[in-house]
Amino acid sequence: MAEQHFTTRIQELLGLSNLGDAQAREGLFQLSIGRLRNLARGMFRTYPRLMALEETDDILNKAVLRLYSSLDEVQPPTVRAFFGYAALHMRRVLVDLARYYAARKLSYLSNPPRVAPEQDPARLIEWSEFHLAIDHLNDQEQELFHLLFYQGMGITEVAEMLNRPERTVRRQWREARIRLGERLQGEFPEMGLEAPLVSTPEEK
Repeated sequence: MAEQHFTTRIQELLGLSNLGDAQAREGLFQLSIGRLRNLARGMFRTYPRLMALEETDDILNKAVLRLYSSLDEVQPPTVRAFFGYAALHMRRVLVDLARYYAARKLSYLSNPPRVAPEQDPARLIEWSEFHLAIDHLNDQEQELFHLLFYQGMGITEVAEMLNRPERTVRRQWREARIRLGERLQGEFPEMGLEAPLVSTPEEK
């Protein structure tokens, strides 16, 4: 299905779903499940310590159930808003799971031995704080993290999608990373996220 046709059809179903059409809501999720699975897979990769404990489809199913139920109260007006809202639920599912496994490991290991990095509960906590901090960014900044960090899209691709100049997207992405770094006070897990994540005095 061509991208433009896909987007148009999703928008039609979203509009009907927002009007209370249950059949349209079912169709919305059936049509978008492939895109939602790709989003879940991309976000799951940022939690390497969970990948040995959960499956992508587990994350997807939990997030879709939350998203489906929430549409009774929240009505995303656009396709971009719908997938952004889906990403929000996926991120919160991952945070909940990270906290759960971290708490289990910390409670069982009152005197923890040396463990491999992927088994370190402190790493799960670091990632939880990172993803929760993204929830506090503004809508534009969250969208850039969804596209560039979670989904791994390139600047050029995102600029075309958002109909903005590449230079603008680069500037906004840099500002979003600076704001995130400030919220985390410069303490964040190793992630391969390009620097800088904190502003210099002259940038204040």
